[in-house]
Amino acid sequence: MITIERNESLFQNMVSHTDKDDSTVGVTIFMGEKILTGELISERRYFELVNEYLHDSTENLAFDCQLALNSSNSCDSQYFHLKNAIYIDSNGRSMPAEGCLLRGRVSGVQAVSIGSWLLPKGQ
Repeated sequence: MITIERNESLFQNMVSHTDKDDSTVGVTIFMGEKILTGELISERRYFELVNEYLHDSTENLAFDCQLALNSSNSCDSQYFHLKNAIYIDSNGRSMPAEGCLLRGRVSGVQAVSIGSWLLPKGQ
């Protein structure tokens, strides 16, 4: 596992690269006492998945992800996007299980480990 500490520009480059080529990479993100782990995905894929989840729940909540993407059309996104995101608190407890989508601010990241953490079953 490679750890990038307090180098926002390097993490920003990872986010921008993911947004450009729609690649994914496992990451573990440290934000203060919070730890987030999951797959770094593109902003486009994030909004597509949000749209799918909302559409599956109720058609009234579904929206056109293109509208959200058009409003944030910059090359350097201020946000990172995780698929299958898991939040780990300071006591080592994790939530939720699988399938969680998360959007967070790049500026709030203090360190990043390349590679997502696997938690024991039942956690």
